Amino acid sequence: MAFLADATLRQSVPEASVQAFGVLAAPGASPQRLVDAIKSTLHDDALAVHTGAGRGRAEFLDVTVSGSNLVLLAAAIGGNVLLVAVFVLYATTSLSIRHRRREIALLRAIGTTPGQIRRMVAAEAAATGLLAGVVGCPAGLLLVYWLRDRFAGHGIVPSDFDLALSPLPFLAAVLVTVLTALVAVLSAAHRATRIRPTEALGEAAVESPGLGRGRRITGGVLLVLSAGIFVTGLAQDADFFTLVGLANSLVLVLVVAVAVLGPLVSRTAVRLLAPLLNRTGVTGYLAAANTRANVARLAGAITPLVLAVSFSSTVVFAQTTGLRESADQLRAGLVADHVLTAPSGVSPELAEKVRGMKQVASATGLVRSKVVAMGRMLGAQESVSLSVQGVDPRALGSALDLRPREGNMKALSRDTVAISTTTASWLGLAVGDTARLHLGDGTPLRAKVVAVYERGFGFTDVTMDHDLLLAHTTGKVDESVLVRSAPSAPDLTQALSHLAAAYPGTVLRDGLVVDDQLAEQRANAWVNYLVVGVIIAYTAITVVNTLAMSTAARRREFALLRLSGTARGQVVGMMRRESVIVIAAGVGIGTLLSAFPLVLVSMEVSGTPIPAIPGLGYLAIAGATAALAAAGTMLPTRMLLRIRPVEAIGAKE
Repeated sequence: MAFLADATLRQSVPEASVQAFGVLAAPGASPQRLVDAIKSTLHDDALAVHTGAGRGRAEFLDVTVSGSNLVLLAAAIGGNVLLVAVFVLYATTSLSIRHRRREIALLRAIGTTPGQIRRMVAAEAAATGLLAGVVGCPAGLLLVYWLRDRFAGHGIVPSDFDLALSPLPFLAAVLVTVLTALVAVLSAAHRATRIRPTEALGEAAVESPGLGRGRRITGGVLLVLSAGIFVTGLAQDADFFTLVGLANSLVLVLVVAVAVLGPLVSRTAVRLLAPLLNRTGVTGYLAAANTRANVARLAGAITPLVLAVSFSSTVVFAQTTGLRESADQLRAGLVADHVLTAPSGVSPELAEKVRGMKQVASATGLVRSKVVAMGRMLGAQESVSLSVQGVDPRALGSALDLRPREGNMKALSRDTVAISTTTASWLGLAVGDTARLHLGDGTPLRAKVVAVYERGFGFTDVTMDHDLLLAHTTGKVDESVLVRSAPSAPDLTQALSHLAAAYPGTVLRDGLVVDDQLAEQRANAWVNYLVVGVIIAYTAITVVNTLAMSTAARRREFALLRLSGTARGQVVGMMRRESVIVIAAGVGIGTLLSAFPLVLVSMEVSGTPIPAIPGLGYLAIAGATAALAAAGTMLPTRMLLRIRPVEAIGAKE
């Protein structure tokens, strides 16, 4: 940054390049009156005048755009994080109350009223939720700072981007934790407190295998809602970010539906898998009998696995599907025979020299940058950062094919632009509308939209005239030169190589390097992987915790088996086979649920129902989930078996 005197500034900086000027108000002057006076004096009601903290938006454009990107990221992922957290907390708390059914039944048998039991568990849940929320806030703050550093390292936000801290998010987090715990324990204790005292102990001894009418209706409504989300996603022409949001919402609704219909789903899984266990001897028979008799417990163990597999698969493979489509569009859209490129950029005069060669049918320099536009996010106008490329309109269709959906790509000029279908959906623009943009150096541009093209995934969101964009970049160099040879053009490769030798560092290639072109999209995918990794880590803890709680509650059952003559190894074998049922059902159902949102994304992005699912990626998700499930079951089992059966049979559940 340099500071110059007014006279020197007027001599060295053309008037047309001045993008903003500052006004110092007189002491006591009203800011709003000064704004009105400036607009009136300059006879421009559309003039943007910033006061107070709003001045930073004009001076620090990168911070403004980064803030909007973070708002978009929070809107897309924050809601899913909250739903997962609430769902997991609800499942864990409900499981805890279910394991206390005997205790609640005994309290009812000695005269405790249902209201007293509800107040007791509510007080316990409120105290636990409050403590957990208070302890979790500092950990969340550390995580936020860690994420900010990772975002800055990948260029998502500037390195000096600071966080705005407020007590309101902490209070909201604690409140949500407490309210969720209260709702979970009260709903879980509702059935136990409704039974008559004389039936309490018998009711608690064996869980009802049936599924109540309320849960059936709720599950049906959720399935209908899932179908509605799926059809809505297929019907509308949405951008990729909206599709990912719909996919995440769809998979979460499906997971909740599976949780509500848990006993029914578990019973179906047992019918399919139990016959296989019966063929593995006594331990297999015991495992099959246990799973048949305790479908509710089995459902509680399966649901966290379904959540982990389905949510992980949806988010990760939606990104791989988008990257696959981007790579396919790059390969299909680049119809140039040769590409000249250099690490530090290519001089614009190289494209002019190539264009003048007799063996060349068309050539264009390709320059890339960023523009800022106004889009609607969460119902409000926000600044959004878009990728932009500058090309020679004469080379469109011959060296570069963006597959125009409507309009005329060759009508590009210094006051027109073409936009991708995603950008058109995001900004609400069509052919003939005016796009209001700010170029990379802050220059405002009002340009007419002359075309909408489909290959925005592989290339950029906006395409404009090459010379216009080049003039507003810092380096004033092309990223590459795209060359389409003329028919029967001999020795073009040799001629281009000879020409490139005059520009140090310039090399001749047969095409664009796909990995280099997708670097930004891979960085955006990395952000989603990082944030989802936090969710998956939280879900993994829940998987282990739920299975460990479910296994620990069977201490008396293990003791009874051992006292009746079952060997320790047979109990371990029984639990190992039960784990197989839980893992197979959880991974299988989770995979099935993720198929619907992934088909939705793939159909809208590439027109094919087959998403891009790397085999190793799926094996990593399924294998990690299976390992967590096995650890959560087998480690508590071995610890419980170390207790003498006589001591364990009399222990409190």
